[in-house]
Amino acid sequence: MSQKVRIYPHQTLQSLALVNHELLTDKLTAGDEADLDYYCINSIVSLAFSVEAILNFVGGKKVSGWKERQNWHQKLEKIYKAINEPLDFETEPLMSILKLKDIRNEIAHSKPVEVVKSASNLTEAKLNMKAEWELLLDPNFSLHAYEQVDTFYHYLLQKFGISVFETLTSSIGTIDSKT
Repeated sequence: MSQKVRIYPHQTLQSLALVNHELLTDKLTAGDEADLDYYCINSIVSLAFSVEAILNFVGGKKVSGWKERQNWHQKLEKIYKAINEPLDFETEPLMSILKLKDIRNEIAHSKPVEVVKSASNLTEAKLNMKAEWELLLDPNFSLHAYEQVDTFYHYLLQKFGISVFETLTSSIGTIDSKT
């Protein structure tokens, strides 16, 4: 068997983000608020990884001198320079994408914390036990961020003239049925 394979990780990560988006939506629709933070973490992390993979996919295909190991901000600058657009983190979708990256970094680089806090009730006591990044977990933001990443992705495809078909992991080849 001889085949040419194109493996595009952004597609898998976007599928993961979609699954997390649907799970969170279903949970909220059912009025089930148990463990919402975990659903938000799944959603945010998969979206943040998806954005980085999208940058690497588009940059690798369309930006000369692309370096996959550059930091996130440099990648975004190169992408926007290539399409001659300003980077504006005060407007969507970049505002949400920046927040995703920041939350992802807070999660990935969090450190143990030991402090003394006061609480006058159980709600405050539970809140005292959350890491700073856990306070950023919001189901509404998670759902909104999914839509913004999708908008960002399709915007880049359109700007760079990439068809959705070109983004699919695929294989071209023949299979020898005798083996």
